[in-house]
Amino acid sequence: MGGGSGGGGSGTGGGGGTGGTSMPTPGLPGVVVTDNEAGTTKCYPLCTLAMESDGDDWSWEHEQSCVIPGTLTGHNTTCTTGEPIPPPEPRPGVLVSDDSGATEGVMCAPLCRVATEPTTAGADWAYEDNESCVLPATATAMGRRACTYGEEPDYTPPALTGTKLTDGFSVKDGLLYDAYGGEFVMRGVNNAHAWFDGYAQYYAWQALDNIQSYGTNTIRVVWDTKSSPALLADVLHRIVELKMVPMVELHDSTGIRTDESLLTTAAYWTKPEVLAVLEQFRAYLLVNIANEWSGGDSYSATYTTVIGNLRAAGIRHTLVIDASGYGQNAQSLVDAAPVLLEADPEHNLLFSIHMYDLFTDPARVDSVLEEAKQKKIPYIVGEFGTELNGKAVAWSEILAKCQELGLGYIAWSWMGNDSDTAHLDMADAWEGPLTTWGHDVMDGANGITATAKRASIFD
Repeated sequence: MGGGSGGGGSGTGGGGGTGGTSMPTPGLPGVVVTDNEAGTTKCYPLCTLAMESDGDDWSWEHEQSCVIPGTLTGHNTTCTTGEPIPPPEPRPGVLVSDDSGATEGVMCAPLCRVATEPTTAGADWAYEDNESCVLPATATAMGRRACTYGEEPDYTPPALTGTKLTDGFSVKDGLLYDAYGGEFVMRGVNNAHAWFDGYAQYYAWQALDNIQSYGTNTIRVVWDTKSSPALLADVLHRIVELKMVPMVELHDSTGIRTDESLLTTAAYWTKPEVLAVLEQFRAYLLVNIANEWSGGDSYSATYTTVIGNLRAAGIRHTLVIDASGYGQNAQSLVDAAPVLLEADPEHNLLFSIHMYDLFTDPARVDSVLEEAKQKKIPYIVGEFGTELNGKAVAWSEILAKCQELGLGYIAWSWMGNDSDTAHLDMADAWEGPLTTWGHDVMDGANGITATAKRASIFD
């Protein structure tokens, strides 16, 4: 790793480490030392007699360089001279950006075990055991997501151990079922992972524990086509680990009407590296094709094409389709649902209405939701808020009617809205506490805490 994002740190091992015999006496206890300038890594013996140096961690005895025990270099990974260099020992670390300019440019930097003073270009960094390390209790170390340096992360979700009726979620007669055949009614929160988890921030990721503590059973993962599949796997793994159901959406086509925009956005799902993640989480995941794509007359035809493309690529998950008109055109779903369900080879679609300033009247909320239920359209309220464009949303009726009809709802949103929509933040900070809007969604008689039930695949 060398300097990492902390910068600096040649790690040459001091003057003694580059001189002396090139072949230390075999079979002696030693430590691994890397000379970054020479590009070499060797096992140097620990000194047994010589305990004085010229200001570094090295001395000389038995006609060879040796490392003085108890010094910083003397705490390096142990080895035996003349034998193969052992791999790095796993050790606690924190995730930091590697300054590559890409959201996937994240690495696990080890926390310093012995070093207490900065020795590299970054004030929070030192150099020990042949690596740059982050000094504990510094700004770089605090508030970071923990990791284990020297171990590759494994985001494989647990395999279902019960009797599966399907490989994942499915719909039938207007209802959503999980792989065990349990009816699942979403009580969820939108969480902006694409915008706040890149570059080793992990703000939305670290909020998941708090969101789950209120009984939330669904996370709508705000995502985009620029975000990395590796980060997606990380996010999905944590959601499933907390026994919530992830539903991932792509935000790139929000409000756009062109067919090309939907086709281009949806193509992200068919990338090999993305397909691998989707298949890995097949038992747990729903795929919300595109957030609020607002196609007009071609709405049904273009979605028919996209659904065919995704199924041909091997995506068998429940596909979620937002209404047109920034998600608020309920009629677009009523018209398209029977057409698309018939056209889908899997017949596995869920339709999502977003309720904002077009839903200020409780009667309007009731009529839209009742029509979907009566026509057995698999239906959820995928977004809703307290107010938008100066108009108060009938949010209390949304909660009550969804509970009455057994329909899912997902509130917008946990945290991170801009200044114009900050009133839609459910929490004052990623870790909480709740805002007034958050309390409305979580704590009311028809709120998440009182009504959410965990998917049966987690029982």
